Amino acid sequence: MAFEKGKPRAAGAGRKKGVTNGDTAKLRGLILGALDSKGGQGWLEQQMDEQPVAFMSMIAKCIPKEIEANVKSSVILTLSKTDAEL
Repeated sequence: MAFEKGKPRAAGAGRKKGVTNGDTAKLRGLILGALDSKGGQGWLEQQMDEQPVAFMSMIAKCIPKEIEANVKSSVILTLSKTDAEL
């Protein structure tokens, strides 16, 4: 049954959150294979020296654009004198 506009989807329809698309996984494998055949890290270092702008552009695409963090902290405040005593 195809998705119909305006109607809710059935429970469990589609990929679960975090599951990689099969085409994306294949492409990632091809890219890593090509990198290995060119010399891996050594080839990347050569590209960094020869084409620094393109290299930094590639690095920027690898860094997450958003970072989600849950931060818990506590503060302990100790007063030794009251305002009147100051």
